[in-house]
Amino acid sequence: MSAEWYYKGLQETRQRRESPSDDFEGGVRLLKYLCSAILTGDEELLRQATDTAFETHESHYHQFSTIHRYHLMNALAAIIQETGDQQHHLDDLEATLDDLPDDHPQYFGALWQALTGIVDQDVEAFEDGIDQFLEWHDDNVDFDNKISAGDLVCLQAVALIVLARRKGVNTSIESSYIPDCLGELV
Repeated sequence: MSAEWYYKGLQETRQRRESPSDDFEGGVRLLKYLCSAILTGDEELLRQATDTAFETHESHYHQFSTIHRYHLMNALAAIIQETGDQQHHLDDLEATLDDLPDDHPQYFGALWQALTGIVDQDVEAFEDGIDQFLEWHDDNVDFDNKISAGDLVCLQAVALIVLARRKGVNTSIESSYIPDCLGELV
């Protein structure tokens, strides 16, 4: 199962945290772990994934100027667990967006928009965020050198659509990066 693979990789990364590349790798693995857990629908796995996100210490992300990743992981985990402080985490993420380098504002801004749509039960905001994220995915995937299913399917978008539907946001998004069988996961 991919969620278990991401979890194992995440644990290995945490054991050797000594460089910014480890932080990047850990943040990417944690996001993919959370997304994979969403797709399984397994409540125990979801709890483990969200607990892992909440256990991540903020100071490490500050040290390497990746605090936006910390806020993204906590916002997603709070939405999954319905902790009551989802908006707080989204506000923290939004506050970091203007200071991001390169294409990061589009990536993190799109995820912020989609997550905000879930919290606010706003289908249009959610779909706008997913559309922006899919545009980022299309612009940044090297289709000539496909090396993983992630090049063909946008894991984050698929997971957020499943999560949104489970949280009552009735959305319908069509994209070549979204499998036709998505309805079976909800």
